[in-house]
Amino acid sequence: MGSGRTIRRYFATAVLAIALTGPALEAAAQGARPLPRPQNLSSHLPEFFRDLLGGRVWVANPRGRPAAAYFGEDGFVKRCYWSNAKKSFVFNRGELRWRIGTPNGRSNLEIGWVTGEGERFWRVVLIYDRETGRLHGERFNRKKRSWYVSRDGWIQDGWPAAFRNACHDLVLSWDLATVSGQDSLDFEDMRRNASPMVRFPGSEFSFPGATGLGDSKGKPTMTVEQIAEEERRAHGTIRITAQGRRIVGIRPRSGTVWELWELNGDDDVTDIGSIGPVGDGSVVRVRWEKSGLSAHLRVGYPIPALSTGRLHPAFAMMRDLAERGAAVTVDGVEYSFASDGRVAGAGGTGEWWLSRGQLHVTVGERTRNWPWRVFARRAGWKPG
Repeated sequence: MGSGRTIRRYFATAVLAIALTGPALEAAAQGARPLPRPQNLSSHLPEFFRDLLGGRVWVANPRGRPAAAYFGEDGFVKRCYWSNAKKSFVFNRGELRWRIGTPNGRSNLEIGWVTGEGERFWRVVLIYDRETGRLHGERFNRKKRSWYVSRDGWIQDGWPAAFRNACHDLVLSWDLATVSGQDSLDFEDMRRNASPMVRFPGSEFSFPGATGLGDSKGKPTMTVEQIAEEERRAHGTIRITAQGRRIVGIRPRSGTVWELWELNGDDDVTDIGSIGPVGDGSVVRVRWEKSGLSAHLRVGYPIPALSTGRLHPAFAMMRDLAERGAAVTVDGVEYSFASDGRVAGAGGTGEWWLSRGQLHVTVGERTRNWPWRVFARRAGWKPG
């Protein structure tokens, strides 16, 4: 089939495929063309951005001028920004409300306000960089049919002193601190005196490759090395998709077709999927058995399924049994499991593997299988 690099490319798009639901998959199932462009994802889960923004200030540079927006815990936004029409800094006099979650993304930012013509919205894809604290927002230009960076800056505790003067009549929360060192309206000077929120709690769990299609100018956002790392981390690990689904990827025993489990809140398998390459490997196809839906998707772009860092209990069980090195007796037969898939039991040696929510064990000429919970109970294993 080719090199490990090619297989890793298959995997990257495969994981991207598993997260898509609703209209996209329905269209694919009905024979429609694949999605015309890659999906641009906010970098983290919704709750992460709620925690990051709530009670803090986003300093950015729209249209080349500094601006600040305070995201109140009460759901209101207070802004100070440059108005070309008035040739001065102004603040919003009407009520602006903010929330995380839009029709196009659970983790996107939405700011809404009411006009005489009804409610209006401003929506962006949010990208947070864990190491630098950079936060930028991206929007889609319908005329150019491309993504662009709309806001670029950082999140900080405190309101820049320069904006206390520039928008002196803006009423802010009484306990919002003032950053005295940011006393210049020069954006670069404000940046030099900033203390961005870096390594914010939970930021280690992000959607792979979700660094912004505007930032990459539409080019792929993942390297081969990053894809390889995702493959290494994926096997048996619970992931959360951009739509909030919980899934597990299972490395194939042979070939390039991965198995997928969709899980409920109790880690029970509710659907089985499979993923395989199409053509030259730049596209893969995912199929779900229960729903009957399928989709074709491209390689190298954001993967809407982030790792929780937690093994599914079935995989954790087999890891523990292998690490113990002691035999377990199940249904009257002793088994000794190794982490590389080997097993020794009555009748000789063989192999074990997990598939379709079950543990399969072949020793000699006999293959047995158990639902993983049944085997855990009979082997006396409990989660740590």
